[in-house]
Amino acid sequence: AIVKTLYSAISVGTELSRLKTNLFNIITDRKDQIDLVIKSIKTIGISETFRRIINKLNTLGPLGYSISGIVVESKIDGINEGDYVIGAGAEFALHSEYNLIPKNLILKIPKDINLKEASFSTIGAIALNSIRNAKPEIGETFLVIGLGLIGQIVIRILNIMNIRAIGIDISDYKLNFAKNYAYKLYNANEKHLIKKLYPVDGVILCANDKTGSAIKLACEVLREKGRIVVVGQSKLIIPYKEFYYKELEVKMSRAYGAGRYDPNYEIKGIDYPESYVKWTINRNLLSFVEILPKLNLSEIITHEFEFKDALKVYEFLKKEKNYLGIVFRYSNESEIKKFIIVKNYNKLSKINMALIGAGSYAQNVLIPNFLKYKEITPLYLITSKPENAINLAKRYNFKYAGCDYEEVFKDKDVNLIVIATPHNLHAELVKLSILYNKAVYVEKPLAINLNELEELKELYEKNPVHFCIGFNRRFSKLTDNVKEFIKDRKLIIFNYFINAGALEKHWILDLKIGGGRIIGEGCHFIDYVLFLFKEPNYYFSNILDNENFTISFRYNNAISNIIYHSQGNKMIEKEIIRIDTDGETLILKDFSEVIINNKTILKTKQDKGQEKLIELFIKSLLEGRESPISFENAYYSSLMTIKIANDFKI
Repeated sequence: AIVKTLYSAISVGTELSRLKTNLFNIITDRKDQIDLVIKSIKTIGISETFRRIINKLNTLGPLGYSISGIVVESKIDGINEGDYVIGAGAEFALHSEYNLIPKNLILKIPKDINLKEASFSTIGAIALNSIRNAKPEIGETFLVIGLGLIGQIVIRILNIMNIRAIGIDISDYKLNFAKNYAYKLYNANEKHLIKKLYPVDGVILCANDKTGSAIKLACEVLREKGRIVVVGQSKLIIPYKEFYYKELEVKMSRAYGAGRYDPNYEIKGIDYPESYVKWTINRNLLSFVEILPKLNLSEIITHEFEFKDALKVYEFLKKEKNYLGIVFRYSNESEIKKFIIVKNYNKLSKINMALIGAGSYAQNVLIPNFLKYKEITPLYLITSKPENAINLAKRYNFKYAGCDYEEVFKDKDVNLIVIATPHNLHAELVKLSILYNKAVYVEKPLAINLNELEELKELYEKNPVHFCIGFNRRFSKLTDNVKEFIKDRKLIIFNYFINAGALEKHWILDLKIGGGRIIGEGCHFIDYVLFLFKEPNYYFSNILDNENFTISFRYNNAISNIIYHSQGNKMIEKEIIRIDTDGETLILKDFSEVIINNKTILKTKQDKGQEKLIELFIKSLLEGRESPISFENAYYSSLMTIKIANDFKI
């Protein structure tokens, strides 16, 4: 549903920490990131690695995850235009005038509810979820460490549950807000604090503690078999003796409930059965809304600002110490803007480009290689994230930034579409390019299923537009060494090893969005073999799962094997080609080093052919020549890939 935001709650600690975090801190906090940077420097050079790091630093991320608003358009059963709702999710319920919120992260609320208070429902669900994990019982005493916004709500909920709630914080300002709801309150700097607190049955740790002192205090004041639930980002230095002798239990409370970080729940709207998983995000939101009138959250909403003043607000919060609940208020006059004019241009060049999809690959590879040609005018930059669209459009001098790709095709000035979206949109966008007679460059894959592919073939045959696909490895200068090496050989054994690394919960693994790794990534390597050896006599595949498979192609004088897996060490080369023929051996490492008969004949920075492919494609556009990769060629490689993927039955 599309929701016009009326209020959005600021989670100050989370949002300020994101604004202050830089990539250097992320890298130095994680050894695996340091190793990857070192590997990147060895593979693509220090300047290119530095450029990619800067791109990451300059990429904006959305803020906010808790809103209330009114529905302006809906395709969700039970939610209609004009309904008041709350929305949740760091990717969906943003500080934005309009939000597109999926089924399980939206909840219809009564019209008489306080919308300002309701905008804190996601934050309230975090507090409620932590209490559910703590499992307090009537008569027990719980200590709440940290009385920021979540801690204040935890205290209030425990109070209406008739649980004795003790609160501590270093700020007397925050302690004062809890005085009518807490059983007892203490400043964390008081003397003899352990003696005053001991014993408690449970601790809910809501503080952002970087020293480990909060968990230490919790252990000291808990009774035997007590339990700790961690909500905030606290450093967990576990005192072994206390945990052992008291048999203490510690548990992390994950966000606002079951379903968080699960794309099937959050994006696809697949609910968990209530009899098996009671407290999902949506059911926690509902529970919180039901008790909201009893919590008096207006007492802890200390600041309210107009959304248009957001930049000033964050500067204010960096300096201010005395605050709790902070909310943005939105104007009723705002309209949905599909495009924002970033820069005015005169028509200077022959190619007006629209880029659809602007992730890291588009930023690191496509944009630099397309826009270095003066003949190209960057007209539209379209991405699913509006905050990135505007930032990137300004950075790369696109005229328009937006999220609605359909409007781009209607603009007669646009004559080149560059597609770098998630894979499930590729075929649809190529289809529109053909129907609107636009030249098109699409990243792999061309399609993720046979129906899409055959429809494109039929459309293209009726209206053959200028077309190219990003099967770039063909155009690496190191491929020239491979082609020369296998020329006029009697018998060739060709092995292509891909150490792809494991992906956890990545959209590529979703067969409906990414197509899986065979289609989403394997198409590169299948195309490379078909480019070198043409159509095989036959093929067969061994597929363990979507991340581990082998494919063998049989020719009259060659056997070509693709060995793709996720089991290797990430510091080892990702791609190694080994060719054995007529007593000689060629090894190609990561498209950066060619070794023939144990002697390095070429060593260079990594060249996977993207730069050359784009150069040839642009020349073909300007000179009216055939594309470097024909549609027919792309169709055959894609057809072979989909057939192989279809061999794998889940």
